[in-house]
Amino acid sequence: MDIDDIVPRFDSRTGYNLVDYEVVGLAVWKLPLLVQTVEEQALSPTNEFILKLVNQGVKHVREIGDILGLDRNIVINASSDLIREDAIVARGELLQLTKKGEDIVGSSALCKPMDHTIQVSYDAIVRKPTWFPYYQLYRQSELKDEGVRLINGSPNKAPDSRELDILDIENVIREEVGSRKGQKILRINGIGPRKVLFQKAILLIFKAEIGDNVQVGFVIENRLSDSHEIAFAKSNGPKRLGIEGGLKRKEELETVSDALEIKRSDATEEAQKQWRETSTISRRLGASRAQLKQLEEQSNGDQDAKNRLIIDDAQIQALRRNISELENKQKDYPVRMLPVYEHPVYLWDALQTAKKRILIISPWITRSVVDTKFLSALKDRLQAGVEIHIGYGLDEKKEGPPVETTAEKDLSRLEREFVNLHIKRLGNTHAKILIKDEDYLITSSFNWLSFKGNPKRTFREEWGTYIAISEVINDQYHKMQDRIIGS
Repeated sequence: MDIDDIVPRFDSRTGYNLVDYEVVGLAVWKLPLLVQTVEEQALSPTNEFILKLVNQGVKHVREIGDILGLDRNIVINASSDLIREDAIVARGELLQLTKKGEDIVGSSALCKPMDHTIQVSYDAIVRKPTWFPYYQLYRQSELKDEGVRLINGSPNKAPDSRELDILDIENVIREEVGSRKGQKILRINGIGPRKVLFQKAILLIFKAEIGDNVQVGFVIENRLSDSHEIAFAKSNGPKRLGIEGGLKRKEELETVSDALEIKRSDATEEAQKQWRETSTISRRLGASRAQLKQLEEQSNGDQDAKNRLIIDDAQIQALRRNISELENKQKDYPVRMLPVYEHPVYLWDALQTAKKRILIISPWITRSVVDTKFLSALKDRLQAGVEIHIGYGLDEKKEGPPVETTAEKDLSRLEREFVNLHIKRLGNTHAKILIKDEDYLITSSFNWLSFKGNPKRTFREEWGTYIAISEVINDQYHKMQDRIIGS
């Protein structure tokens, strides 16, 4: 599932709103450890029977040879091996088990210490040996190409051997290479140079409804990881990312108030009331959409996938009805605040269903959004005769350049092909606007065409204002259209 389908499921933190999110890479180190282990080695049949006979009270070399039908010298040679292993002691030709010999009789195996090097994965965020499937780990260069922000451990240095728990390492070994029955690590003698890799996670930023407190969560393999959140908070992670105390404040309530003054005098009070009501609808709607998409993907999978998870068609139909009801409830609020994860929903709604016009203002354009899927949908709208205006560009000296610019070239090629596509670099726009037909106008802090894939992006409260008042939509559309097609 896409990140925008996953995120809405996690907007359920009491007293907090989910205000921003992105894919990040969390550091994982491959640590070569020089260890001493105890390995169980099977006893030879002769040594095993000698030990068992001595344990049963048959202690003389001659008696053991008679019972086993072995020459006296063979019994003596085998006994010498056991003496060297500290399994027995000899007084003349009388043999006696040591404590180690008694343990060996119980397991029928001989334990030998060995020095060798093993490699284990180490989660640099929670600072603990952890098993990772190979497909979950990426090289830095791979994630850099995708524009993924990388988060290193703190402190960003390999652990001392005294910090490592031997039981944790043994558990990782069993996971990585299968169970090694009888293997036990006695001690860690040293740690070699680490290799740095990364696992992908979704970073979630929650802002308190009252006050400026910020919490940062991590979704890994579709699950919220409490251990990563706690470790990140303890290591001052939010402050290191410039989040703690640095989130830009939302001004959307005031924006909503301005729009509502068209119809109401008590705009501010009404906007706040609407936010409490519509935020609940948005959360339920986002979660239902995510659940529906997951079930639909599973029901369209191969037969083995269907067999592993029984797809309840009635549940799918119930979710669709619930989504329809919630969307109808939203229509009761022609002006409302828009959570961060609803923005991609409306962007794709415009690209797939617009009949007359689409207008997008976004400071940056990057390949992470304007990809093959986006360009294909845009071309479909153009072929359907939809008039599309795109304005972009700002002062890059202040904000830093986008991760990619090849997306601009693709849009320019489409513009040469279609007379109903109008693209202009505005040069200094901080506006982020989406207009679809006369259905809605969304003004936001959300970068419509570059939201994902920019590790230099500043975290902020990504709220939007949704307006479904035709006179406001038309007024803003014509103003923005003039900026794009004007000289």
